[in-house]
This record gives sequence, C-alpha cells and structure tokens, in this order.
Amino acid sequence: IKRKRQLFAQIGKLAQYIGEGLHGSRAKSIRSFLERSEPTFLIDRIPNVFIYPNPPMNKGKDPSREFLNLWGQVHQGLRELVELDAAVFYNPYILLLERIAYFFQDISKKDDVLFLEELNHKARGLFGEGGITVAEIYYRLATRFHQYLIDEFQDTSILQWQNLSPMIQEALSCGGSLFYVGDTKQAIYRFRGGEAELFSHVGHELSSYNVRNDVLSKNWRSQRAIIEFNNRVFSRENLAHAITLDEITEKFSNVSEECRHILDVFSDAQQSWREDHQFGYVYVERLAEEDTQKRENLMRTKTLQLLAQLVERFSYQDIAILARGNDEVELVTSWLLEAGIPVESEKTLNVLENSLIKEVIAFLRFLHSPPDDLSFAAFILGDIACRASGISRQVITDFIFTLRTEKKLGVSPLYRYFRERWPGAWDSLIDEFFRSVGFLSHYELTTAFFERFSVYESFSDTQAFFMKFLELIKATEEDHVDLGGFLSYCASARDDELYVSVAGASAVRVITIHKAKGLEFDVVIVPFLRMEVNPETAGKGTSSYVSPEDFRLVRITERHRYFSQRLRDIYSYNYRKACIDELNAIYVALTRPRYELYIFVPAIASGNEKNKARFLIPEDITEIGAKRTYSDSARPTQASVVISPSRYKDWAAAIRDEFGDASSIRNRKKILEGNVVHAILSRIGNCLGCEVIELIAGALGYAQGEFPGENIAGYRQTIQDLIRAPALYDFFFLEAGEVFCEKEFVDATGNLRRIDRLIVRTDEVIVVDFKTSGEITENARVQVQHYIRMMGDIYPGRGVRGYLVYVESKEAIEVH
Repeated sequence: IKRKRQLFAQIGKLAQYIGEGLHGSRAKSIRSFLERSEPTFLIDRIPNVFIYPNPPMNKGKDPSREFLNLWGQVHQGLRELVELDAAVFYNPYILLLERIAYFFQDISKKDDVLFLEELNHKARGLFGEGGITVAEIYYRLATRFHQYLIDEFQDTSILQWQNLSPMIQEALSCGGSLFYVGDTKQAIYRFRGGEAELFSHVGHELSSYNVRNDVLSKNWRSQRAIIEFNNRVFSRENLAHAITLDEITEKFSNVSEECRHILDVFSDAQQSWREDHQFGYVYVERLAEEDTQKRENLMRTKTLQLLAQLVERFSYQDIAILARGNDEVELVTSWLLEAGIPVESEKTLNVLENSLIKEVIAFLRFLHSPPDDLSFAAFILGDIACRASGISRQVITDFIFTLRTEKKLGVSPLYRYFRERWPGAWDSLIDEFFRSVGFLSHYELTTAFFERFSVYESFSDTQAFFMKFLELIKATEEDHVDLGGFLSYCASARDDELYVSVAGASAVRVITIHKAKGLEFDVVIVPFLRMEVNPETAGKGTSSYVSPEDFRLVRITERHRYFSQRLRDIYSYNYRKACIDELNAIYVALTRPRYELYIFVPAIASGNEKNKARFLIPEDITEIGAKRTYSDSARPTQASVVISPSRYKDWAAAIRDEFGDASSIRNRKKILEGNVVHAILSRIGNCLGCEVIELIAGALGYAQGEFPGENIAGYRQTIQDLIRAPALYDFFFLEAGEVFCEKEFVDATGNLRRIDRLIVRTDEVIVVDFKTSGEITENARVQVQHYIRMMGDIYPGRGVRGYLVYVESKEAIEVH
C-alpha cells in the first residue's frame, strides 16, 4: 500500500508535464486515472500507456529531461509493483497451508502415521547433510543393487530421481547399469510431479558413464493406416503449422524458443510398421455445431450408430471410447446404458452405483430405520426381492399405489402393510433380519442376506460387486462399527475406494485418456477430441502459476503481463508446458488402437472457447485405409476362469445354537445345574474295575474348582444314582472299548461340536448326550442325529447309535 501511494504521487507529478506534447489519448487516460482512483489504486486501473519505457509524444515534440526521468521512475515502479503484487498474493494462503501442515504433522506423529505424499520428501531428507550414506542404506536393506531398470521414466519426478540418484551412481561406479525407458510424448502426469525433461538431464548428469541413447521407431501395435495418420499429425511441419494457426504463439514471450521446446518433444514421432500390418482404418469428422446440448445429442446419435456398425466386425470388449475427463465418461456411459449397450466404465464399476448393490443398501437402510418407507419400497421393488419372493414388480407397484389412493401411507410404516399382505414372504425372507439387526454386525448381516436371497446364484454375473461390497464393509468396520455409521460412510465415500475390477465381461470400455495410457484396443473412438490449454496451476480462473526459477506460486493476470517482462516469461513457460500436456494427451489417445480409429472434432472446446485441436488434424484427412474384418487368430485371447460363488455361515443360527433356545435362557438355575452335572460327568470315564466312590469324589473336586460358589457336594447322590442305574449300566461300565468325555469335533461346515460321552468299540460307536431337564425337545433329537451322522463319517463301517440320557429320570432314549 505504501508503494502504491508513492507511485500515485509520482503519477500526479507526471501530470504536470502532460502539456509538453504527450499524445492526446494517452494524456487523457492518465488524467482519468488520477480523477477516478484512490492512492491505493487497483492494478487493473493502471493506464496502458505506462507499458512504454519512454513517453509517447506527438510528432515533433520531445520530452524534457525531468519529464523523461520521472516517466522512467513511474514505469520501473509500476513494473516492480505488479511483480510484488504477483509474488505476495498467495502468501496468506500458503501461510495457512503451512499451519495446517504442521497440525497434520503433529497428528501423524501421535498416531504413528506417515502420509503417502510425504514418502519422497522424507526419503530425500535421509540423503541430506548429515544423513545416511549409500553404504548404510545397503546395510539396512541387507542387499545391494547393481542393475537398475526404470520404466515410464517420463513420469518420474525430480524428487524421485534425487532419491534414487546416489544409489544409481554408486552402482554405475562399481560396474552396474541403469536402463531407463519412456516416451516424452506420453508424459501426461505432470500434475503429479512428472518431469519429462529429466530424460535428457539424466543423460547429461551421467555422461561420464558411457551413456547410450536408443530410439525405438517401429510400432508393433497398430496397423499401417493408423501409423501413417499419426506420422502426419505429429510431424514437425504439421505441428508448427497448427501452433501458428491456432494463435498459440501469441501467448509466448519468445516464440521461436517456446516453439522449439514443443517441437523437440515430438522430434522422434515418426514410426514404421510391421510388414504384416498393412491395413487399418482412420475416420475423422469435424462437428460444426456450437451449441453444447445440440452437439452432445448429435454425438450421441453418431456414437450409437457407429457402435451398431462396429459390432458386426468386432465384439463389444474390443471397443474403447476415450474421454478427457470423468464428466465425459459419465455422459458417454449414460448414452450406452440408455441404449442397452453393455459398458464398463468408472461409473458402472463403482460398487455403490450398481443397481443391485443399491437394493442391498436400501434394505440395510430399512433395517436401520424401519419407518423409512422410501428405502423399503426401493428394496421390495428391486430385482433381488422380486426374484426371491416370486412377487412381480407390477403387483408390488399396484399394492403401493393402492395404499396411497386409500391414504394409508404415512399412517403406518409401509413394511407393516407388506407384512400383512404377504406374511409368507416376510417370515421366510425378512423377519429374521428385522429381529437380528443390532445384534449382528453389518458384515454378518449382509452375508446372511446374500445367502437367504440367493444373490450369488440369481445374479452370478454381478458376483464381483457383491464381493467388493463385503470387502468395503470389512475394510471400514473398524471406523464404522454400527450400521448407521457404515451407511453414512456410503453416502460420502471417495470414488477411488469403490471401483470394482471386472475381467472377462464383453462390454465397451469407456475410460479417460489418462487411464488408457499403456493399454491397447482393437477399436478406439474419441468422441470429443479437444485441446484446451490451461496453464494455471490451481485450475481455470485462479491466475496461479509456478515460477520456474524459485518454484514460487505467483498470481499473473493479463494486466500483470502488460507491465512485467519477467511475469510474461513465467506465463509463457507455463503456457508452453500446458500446451505440451495437451498434445501429449492427444498423442496417447490416437496411438491406442490396433485396427481402427474414429475421431470427432468439435468446433468448441468448452463454453465459447474455440477448440485448438481443430487445426491439429490436416483438413484434407477424413479417411485413411479401409474397414475390414480381422480374423480371430490375429487377436490375442485369454481364457477366463469362472469362480463358483462363496458360501457363508448363517451367524444368526450359529449364535442361537451356541447359546440355546429362549426357554433355556429363561431357566437360568436349571442351566447352572446342568453345567455342574456336565462338569462332574466329564471326569468320569470307564468305571469298570474302579472305586466308584473315589472316582466320583475326584469329579466333584474338579467341579468345585470350576464353580467355586456352588454346593457341589449336594450333587454326590445324584451322580451315584445315575451311574448305578440299571438302564445306564452299559454306558459307564464297559467290558471293551474306549470312553471319551466332552470330545470335540469339527463338522463339515467348520462348526465346533462337543459330544458329552462317546464310546468307541471295534464294531460300533455310541453317542451319549446328557440332559438335566426331563423335557424331550426336537432340538435335542436333531442334535444327536447330527452327531450320529458325524460319527458315521469319521468311523465308516461301524454301527452308530445315539442316546439321550436324562439325569433326573435316569432313563436312556435311543435316537434314530
């Protein structure tokens, strides 16, 4: 502000000399500035006349020495002012960021966490002054590296190279090697720190180690027509012509130097083709429609028509549609989904965007909040519920509308009307979950839901999404313990956590150019080939740029560039880098196809901005080559492995089996007595030839240790009477065989089972299950039957009998 006041005063003094012959319109602009501006003026209001180092005088007039000196002071002062303004504009934001960074560092230290973004920076600190040596690194790693191979080197950052350089140089000095591979024309990750210029810089840095530079000029992927097309588009002559026509050079402060940098990136773009790759086809169409909606509708029609033609010669999985951003991916995906064309994209591979997973989430939302009629309606109208219940969607729709007509909705929750209308479907499919929610974790709840509704069998082609959803629950259950927390997470989860990897599906791939890098496709469609050069670091409209000298963040508007050559140079540098980024992205897109390439070039890039790509492709190119059918043998195939659906335990049933039925829970005294009796009997094996009184005394002593608060002596007579009961004599006094008490087995489903008394003879096996209650229950019979089947599997060839032995009545009932 102080500097502005000084300059304003100097401009005021300068006005005294205007009458010496300063050009009329220029003099008027200075007077207007002084009249309308405050001493703390805005830079945008500075008159353009001050861009001249000397005052523009009328013909035949010369400025006085005082006028000339004062003009020079103002001119230089304004240059310094705009450079200062550009340099300090973002300082408050940077200071705020530093404070936040310190806060995160404190949190990360307390939680013993290291952010991935910090890894390279932290690693670089190891090699600083007083840091560790290469020898110490090898010592810590317990190994040495002599040969280094770095792929995709054009996307390597300066910091990454600085971390590797000491070890690489040490290896080279000991006879090792460095082999780095990449293509500067495919450097599309500069926003992540990738620095393609490292390619040549590293060669100079290691020049003392006999550097050899090889350029691979043969294209092994594409057919001849595609290679010839790209050779022409990215030729030096065509690029230079396109840059000039596109008015890109107007943004450069040094046109020849900046153009040289751009053209050098594509100096080795010319390629040859394989002898057996003599075919291929390229189609280019320019779209004149400037209205966005009309252009998108036109492109939708053309895309669907093109796909209809292509599927006569290619399968869907051979076709890829490349887009510049996720918004285009969503747009094109919606076209294909509406037309019923199978499509694989980030939108369709998002687990939470899958229609069946949405039904599962709707069911979980209903369980979390039963009055949520919208979630319950979404579930019962979905494919999962309709298929499992056998009730058609139309019937349920009519039912809901009838409730609405009768004004019942809102009076009572929808699920109650559904339960009254279809009690069988409710009891067999929903009721158990309705009663179990809150007692089971949402992971067990979901696995049980998948089993009950047979989702794996009914929707086998969606198994990957079901498994991903379970993975998501498992990965987040530590942070989101209850169902409500998980549902809140689903509403705000990051997209990169939700993608499903699906292989083998025949669907059109719709992906961004960045995701397509390194991939190849039989057919590539580029529906919106555009070139938008945005040099701003923090996004369009921010006027933020990085100074290449000191890597400071500066704010440069068009007015700033008017008054400072240094700021013009910074802008020009960033514009050239952004221009190369755009050309590299286009190069990646146009070199993905093997057989056919279809390009549509809109006249408008975005908003009202003309598409800079319209001059990139020579106007005489509309078609190259010819369409043809390629034999299946020409395409590499990979067999798919079909994995059968996983099976999950019904944890609700398992928990019930573990803790008993409701009546046993209510009768806690009987349970305790039963546990004591089982503890005593677990210490009584074969009584033949033993002193039964002493045997019982030892068993009572053991039980007293297990239940120190109980009167164990009171069970002595019960146990004696049980052992000596004539009906049970053969279970306790054995002439032959082995007795196992509380014998544990694992059944075929992985559940642990414990048999009270197992008698194993050479020709038969006897299962004995003690019951302290006189009531004969079906569950007890089923349990012994299960034990009998288990023993039949374990002891094949032997007869197996099972008995329920009732302690109170001292009787044994055989179970068949």
